Amino acid sequence: MCIRDSIEDNLVTLPEDLSRNVMTKEVMIDTLINQLIPYIFDASVGTEREELKIAYYVNTKALLGELYLEKNDYQNAAAYLKLACESYLNQTSLLKVDRTYQNEAWSTIFLNAETAELENISVIPFSSVEQQNNPLADLFGYDFGYMVKPSTVLVNSFLNQVPASGPEGDLYRGLGITFDLDSTAISSGDYTYITKYEIDRNDPFGSDIIISRAADLHLLLAEAYNRLGDETSQEYALMLLNQGVNNVNPKPAEFARWSRNLGVRGRVYLNEKEVPEELAGEDRIRYIEDLIIEERALELAFEGKRWADLVRIAERRNEPEYLADKVAAKFEGTPQYNEIRSRLMNPDNWYLPFE
Repeated sequence: MCIRDSIEDNLVTLPEDLSRNVMTKEVMIDTLINQLIPYIFDASVGTEREELKIAYYVNTKALLGELYLEKNDYQNAAAYLKLACESYLNQTSLLKVDRTYQNEAWSTIFLNAETAELENISVIPFSSVEQQNNPLADLFGYDFGYMVKPSTVLVNSFLNQVPASGPEGDLYRGLGITFDLDSTAISSGDYTYITKYEIDRNDPFGSDIIISRAADLHLLLAEAYNRLGDETSQEYALMLLNQGVNNVNPKPAEFARWSRNLGVRGRVYLNEKEVPEELAGEDRIRYIEDLIIEERALELAFEGKRWADLVRIAERRNEPEYLADKVAAKFEGTPQYNEIRSRLMNPDNWYLPFE
């Protein structure tokens, strides 16, 4: 049964006046910011939660930081995103990218996600035992022919990662965790499929959907710092992206409480991303920004962040080709490539409804 068929229409009669005030994206963002600000330091709103109520938790500071990032107010974005990481669980804990989920433990972020409280901020839990099946499982699973598949571009990005030591590849986030190969599914050879929502093979329909988590905020914070443009802020951005505060000496005073932070790439033992020394100004900002967005594609693969990331950067740079090229790349060599790229070169087609 389709989900839409199981929900009855509760709009019995149509209202007489269907006129509505349509706000632009910019106006909506400003409206949300103005509505959030009075509650940012209200401990009763979004800063505490009961045990195992993570699904209902919204970090108001994180949301405000994301809104400021969307409107390219990088000073406020950095301030509130950092505050969000430092005001967790009634102001007593930090959202960390540390050893808690290091090594193979990284995959436990997605197993009973509501209990991984040092990483996950907000999740939607599912349980097949309670007949509350994750609706994504069918789309990703074998029974429906892997309707949603990882792109070759993403798979190659995982496989081509360079670890600090050991064999090539993203060993903890890639093969076997984010995606896998099934040579029996298609007779023509190896076939990639998404496993992030069925890490527990005994209960593929009981996996959770993560709305917001620590690594997401750390990378958004890195994005905001980088866009501030000064040398110190860009060092902070690369620190959060790479090996973290733990490996910086002396440690920045602003990150005195972050001593256990390993960085998004450091946590999974990947080498540092470096920036050519000759780059400066806007070229350097864009280069670091590209590194951060590439890392978000890996760290947050199939968590529903990619489209928003591409739209945000394309709009910021006023370059629709940034989004169009990356999406169309999945169809390179097929008849759909030019059609998809052409459609996405028009920003009007990035939002629903579109022609």
